[in-house]
Amino acid sequence: MDDASLLTGGLGLVVVLFLFVLALLWFLLPFAVFGIKDLLKELIRETRATREVLQATRTEATAARELRPVGPPPPGGTARRVGERVEPTFGEILDRDRTS
Repeated sequence: MDDASLLTGGLGLVVVLFLFVLALLWFLLPFAVFGIKDLLKELIRETRATREVLQATRTEATAARELRPVGPPPPGGTARRVGERVEPTFGEILDRDRTS
């Protein structure tokens, strides 16, 4: 068999179609790369902005966890954090009910 007879049958058709698709994809590749560049730049910008927001949130959360006494500690209690809900103790509730 010679080389010309290999490309005339069904195998030849498959090879030609494969080469055509490969050539088409190779032609379109630069357009896809340059089209994606702007999208990637925008994605990088958004990622940096998100990182800045997360860093600011982390800083605020760290500052909120620090103990900063509001004033003198309540009787029989300890200093509370700024913004922390003040829940009465069980003893305070009983004392309040007894005096009412």
